[in-house]
Amino acid sequence: MEDVTQSLFDRKCQQESEAKCNRPSGQPYNRTTKLLVGGLLFMLLIMTLIFPFFLFSLSSTVGIATLPHKLELAIYMGRSQQIFEAYVTRSDLIQLSDEDYLNISATFDNIEAADTIFDAFKVEDIVVVKWSPHSMTTWDISPGSKEELLEDLENEDPFTFRLEIQYTHVGHGGQQSNRVFAQTSDLAPLPNAERQNLIDIVKAKTDTSTLLLLPLIFPKFLKIDKEGRPEVLSMMEHIEVTRIIHDKNQSLDGADDDDVPPDPNKLRNLLLTLRRSKAAWWQLSEECTILDDNYVYYLTNLAHNDCDFLVLYLF
Repeated sequence: MEDVTQSLFDRKCQQESEAKCNRPSGQPYNRTTKLLVGGLLFMLLIMTLIFPFFLFSLSSTVGIATLPHKLELAIYMGRSQQIFEAYVTRSDLIQLSDEDYLNISATFDNIEAADTIFDAFKVEDIVVVKWSPHSMTTWDISPGSKEELLEDLENEDPFTFRLEIQYTHVGHGGQQSNRVFAQTSDLAPLPNAERQNLIDIVKAKTDTSTLLLLPLIFPKFLKIDKEGRPEVLSMMEHIEVTRIIHDKNQSLDGADDDDVPPDPNKLRNLLLTLRRSKAAWWQLSEECTILDDNYVYYLTNLAHNDCDFLVLYLF
């Protein structure tokens, strides 16, 4: 008797439940509805599993600019002889103000490539690097090495200068790696005027005002990606390369296949000279002249640009 009563009670509950439901018992669901509900539940499950890992992977980098800890500028001459060295630390980097950022972005607002750059980089992502124009080290060369240097300059082989920017990049999790940007510039054989200038500088026994032009070797705007790889940015309009180097005999071919192509939109000329007092040291400066349209139109009034220093804008 109790079993019959229990069965009747269960059946009554089932009938009341079916009466409250919009779908009669035994009627199948629409296939589209089943696929939609199943798909949404599957996506919810995937997001529940993957989203925490995605969030953790970004937590250490979101909103943090990957600025290098130290940047060293070096110039090598001929047979890998280092003649110039200057460096700045992270504390020496100049952070842009909102006014500086507006100045820089407005200066290049007519350059299509620059618009894309400033869409990706905000004021906190750009810093200014200022190196001293004077080498931190003196130039000590023995008489024998000096004779070998002059022999190299007077022969018919190209004579190479190499610029290196060495920096320490801090990646994910604080991992540090040493990176190098390098660019070379060749002096063509005599009677190239710049090669003769270098010979005169090396032979001189007193301080001289002779300047040696190193064409299209210095990156004015450099981007370092999250992996620490450097890329020279093209921020200026095209002008004739022959006007930049001032000498049709000057070579623009670098000795390194990884060099940036000699492009005045990306690279700047440097001027090199040897200073002498009680000791000898090399002085390096960026060429700032009204003959250079890029300097006149873009760099003259650019925030923090100063021809008394070697100025690099780092993105």
